[in-house]
Amino acid sequence: SLLGYESNLNSAPSARFYTFTPSSGEVVLELDSGSRPKSGSAWLNSFSATGATELGAGEAIYVLADLRHRQSGGATDYLQAEGSVVWRAPKLQGLSAQGNHPNLRLGISQLEFGGRTLFQGLRTEASLEFPVWSCQGRGGLAREGRKFPGSPNNDGTYLGILVSTHCLIGNNLASFQFNTGSDRPDNEFRAGGNQRRSELGVGWTRSFQGFEAKLVGAYSIARDGQAYSPLIGSGATRELNRALVRAEIRVPINETWIWVVAAEASRQTSNLDLFDVESRALYAGIRARF
Repeated sequence: SLLGYESNLNSAPSARFYTFTPSSGEVVLELDSGSRPKSGSAWLNSFSATGATELGAGEAIYVLADLRHRQSGGATDYLQAEGSVVWRAPKLQGLSAQGNHPNLRLGISQLEFGGRTLFQGLRTEASLEFPVWSCQGRGGLAREGRKFPGSPNNDGTYLGILVSTHCLIGNNLASFQFNTGSDRPDNEFRAGGNQRRSELGVGWTRSFQGFEAKLVGAYSIARDGQAYSPLIGSGATRELNRALVRAEIRVPINETWIWVVAAEASRQTSNLDLFDVESRALYAGIRARF
């Protein structure tokens, strides 16, 4: 449970004025004041749980759940929930495959904002877990059905590949994730059509005497397959670039309770300035771990 401050609670675009291009010529419009970025204090609560059942010979079933709820007053409140079940198969046999574990994952996710459900996802993954020197690697395929209840024209299906690795070296835990694929629309009238997406993520956690530090970074690129709208950017094809950095300091009080200070900065840029979004956040509070 954390208290803090965010510079863009409603994830609003950064610019105030926008140029539209109807057939009659360029028109400059001002964004309504209610749709501009809203800053202020917020209360952030999160819950995470993991369960595992070992079946022998390296086979196991894992269940994971995450819930994140931010209260900041009225329409800027949001709720993000994710859950997944993973089956880790026994090790493969044979000289070239020894030590590798096939994995199957089924996951669901939902995002609510201002009391409305904005997104629902059903994700399946088939991957192979393998040792890489002193690290644990994973590579495979992913499929996700993406639903937007408030705007069904945006519904689509994502297909892609994923690669990740986690390494424990002394007091350092390092991670790397990369995925790339295509989000194909369920409706031919979706603005931008088919979208290609790639994302790179890195993480680092280290235990020091008396505290623990964590640093996470992510960068993604997305490009539509066709013009987003003839009224925006003279019918240009939309490109999105998003960068995120998150830092966290954890100071144990005892075996259960931990003081936490977290800071985050994110920025999305686009060749269509309507999609430029920027946010900063700083939180502090307490966490319990059982």
